[in-house]
Amino acid sequence: MTTLLTNPKLKTLSIYALLVALIAPSIVWVMFDKSVWAWDQAGYGQAAVDLFYTLRHAPREWPEAMMQAVGRKPPAIAWAGQFFVPLGSLTGSIEAGLLVLVLIVQALNLVVMYRAIRELSGGNTLIAVTGSLAMASAPLFVGMSHQFFVEPLQLLAVNWFLLIMSFAPKWDRAFILSQLLAAAAFATLVKTTSPIYCVGPGLVALKFIIWPGSNREVAFRWTQKLTLVSLSGGAILTALALGWYSRNLTQVLRHISVSSSGPVAELYGKSEPYFYSFGYWLEASQRNFFVPAVLVMFALLVGAGFVYFVKHRPAGVTFITGCAGIAVLQIIIVLALFSASPNRDNRYLLPLLPYFSLLLGWALVQINVKPIIGAAIAVFLVQWMLIYGQAFALTAPNPQLSDWLLPITRNSRQANILNAIVARTCTETGAERYTVIGVELSWLNSETVSFFASKNRLQTHRRCFYIPLGFAESDPEVVVAAVMTFDPIYFVTLDPDLYPIPTNPLNQVDLAILEQARDEKTIAEDEPLAEEPAVLFFHRIED
Repeated sequence: MTTLLTNPKLKTLSIYALLVALIAPSIVWVMFDKSVWAWDQAGYGQAAVDLFYTLRHAPREWPEAMMQAVGRKPPAIAWAGQFFVPLGSLTGSIEAGLLVLVLIVQALNLVVMYRAIRELSGGNTLIAVTGSLAMASAPLFVGMSHQFFVEPLQLLAVNWFLLIMSFAPKWDRAFILSQLLAAAAFATLVKTTSPIYCVGPGLVALKFIIWPGSNREVAFRWTQKLTLVSLSGGAILTALALGWYSRNLTQVLRHISVSSSGPVAELYGKSEPYFYSFGYWLEASQRNFFVPAVLVMFALLVGAGFVYFVKHRPAGVTFITGCAGIAVLQIIIVLALFSASPNRDNRYLLPLLPYFSLLLGWALVQINVKPIIGAAIAVFLVQWMLIYGQAFALTAPNPQLSDWLLPITRNSRQANILNAIVARTCTETGAERYTVIGVELSWLNSETVSFFASKNRLQTHRRCFYIPLGFAESDPEVVVAAVMTFDPIYFVTLDPDLYPIPTNPLNQVDLAILEQARDEKTIAEDEPLAEEPAVLFFHRIED
């Protein structure tokens, strides 16, 4: 114990190990969960699996596949995820293998957050641990640790910018610039909206390049080995980002437009007066980051920190106070932008979490009372236990917490049904076969079935394609004309008498198309699926 306390390297390593241990329950969750991935997650998963398959079986085509991956969304999660597919094959669950990537990213998030707050707080380990613990115990952080979404990677991009900002007063200008280059390229490869979360810390770091201060080395020093490594990495990431965006910019811009405004965006929220919408996002921040009682403690600490700062303010504004001001501005800017869109997917809040941790760290620096810091650590530990209790279905779902804090699923019935659908419809090697999926449910949709088909391809080498009945399309004739251009062989849907199809914008034409399929003489109805009699199959009668 004495050696641990006196050896700085061992002490740092022990703290890192403690931070990584905070996600240990998520490792267990991922190992035993049997959930079926819905739309976006399935799409990212399919892209990762297809990239790995191409790398293994057609390596000459892999560079082109990399540049086309995902298409309308930045590809970082698929690019990285492909290297975790073999781990999934070894463990018997591709989903678990891919989620190991997410868990590694979340562990990095906690470590980088710790490093940033420790630097800003003048080396205060307890305050830095508190900031990371606040992040690890947030309901949305835990929820996103169990899903294959890009937001954990986007959170890492924000934390990276915070780290650069925190160390900018000490770093050489050349190194700051090389880090900004790498972080900016990484952020844009993760998600197109990343710049709105990172602009504040980026501008602060940029200030130390342009106006480094009289007590610093002004010259750029490109010859330093670490700077050259950083610059090389940044150059590679930038080249990849430019290459991918040059190929997919039109699709990306169209996706941004559709998902941020108009009827499609309203599928994920609703339009209402601006200030009502801003109030919604304030409330959503509580649900996703704090148990209500913990939010009260957070607010009291930040308020007390402000009182201490005003009362004992030193000459000038300290660097951590300036960074805390940037955190407040970032929170306001992002929530203000969110409020202008009807889209209300709460996972978009995750990259804001570091700014709340930074505000907490700033408040504790102002107060600087160890018992209060210890009490904050205890409260966030309790929150951490409560959140994981809900994730493991040990406690009833709390409606005041994030919708993404989903309980573990131990039943693999839906996965078995999807595997049976793929086995029925994907039976030939070498042919491009299209199947229409006639419903849009979270567990049964074209993207989810496509993901299962890609996993199946790893063993059978059969490539099959699954397409939807449009997206929120309301005209059956338009739908039929569109899907027939793919010359589909099968049509898969649900029997509404056995499994009622939801009456929502995503399923407006489902019943009408089902009636047409039953009346069409060139289409024959097959036996229902043994694993789920409600799943209906139709196939085209060959001439």
